[in-house]
Amino acid sequence: MLSTIFLPFRPHTGFGEVKWFTDHIEVLPRGTRFQMFGADKKAKTFLSLGVAPSIDAIHRTPGINWWGAEQITWADVAAVETVAAQQGSVDYMFTHDAPETVAPRIAAIIGRNRDSKYDPIIGYCAEGRRRLTNAFNAVQPKVLLTPLFLM
Repeated sequence: MLSTIFLPFRPHTGFGEVKWFTDHIEVLPRGTRFQMFGADKKAKTFLSLGVAPSIDAIHRTPGINWWGAEQITWADVAAVETVAAQQGSVDYMFTHDAPETVAPRIAAIIGRNRDSKYDPIIGYCAEGRRRLTNAFNAVQPKVLLTPLFLM
């Protein structure tokens, strides 16, 4: 549990801004870069870039249960690259997808389950991973934290 490992964080730098829903619940929008201090009193740097294309988007309704803004944009990637050039790498990166460089099993599964009707959505998802890969390579995290593709 982070609250037991880390002390409260200092204000972050970067293009994201922490959004508070309540006194105890916050959201880290894409691009949020911040530091927390461990029990060893050393700062750990984090980056949140947590959006991903929906693999089932063709079965969803725009504006109801699917939104085009769900994907990382090239502007998001450029902002991450700019901050990384100024401030360097991060210790931890939170994402909602896996970059191409750490997702060879995903590619194998997609290759086995090919159905031409899904080609557009597979391309859409591949583009999202390509964008994430660029951001991932820019910040070179020591640890990637993602809830998806845990196979």
